[in-house]
Amino acid sequence: MTDYFRSLSTLSSLLESEDQTVRISSGEAAALLFETKNSFQSENSNTNEEDLIEQLRRLALEAGGKGQANKKVQRSSFKEILSIVEVLG
Repeated sequence: MTDYFRSLSTLSSLLESEDQTVRISSGEAAALLFETKNSFQSENSNTNEEDLIEQLRRLALEAGGKGQANKKVQRSSFKEILSIVEVLG
């Protein structure tokens, strides 16, 4: 189970990256982790998962501005990732 929590923590940190590709890849990895979480399941995982889901929600709603086309790609990617995670979570 510690690998699961370590992975959540690492992905959470990577979701804050300045690099959009890193953020999107981290979100995709989070979705994959949620898909396989049954093998890691425990009662203590809910808090870490909720924090990660909040980060995914924030990235899915992040406003445009400078690099607005990139933000559109990011919002689209994270909306899809979030929908997967919410169904599996």
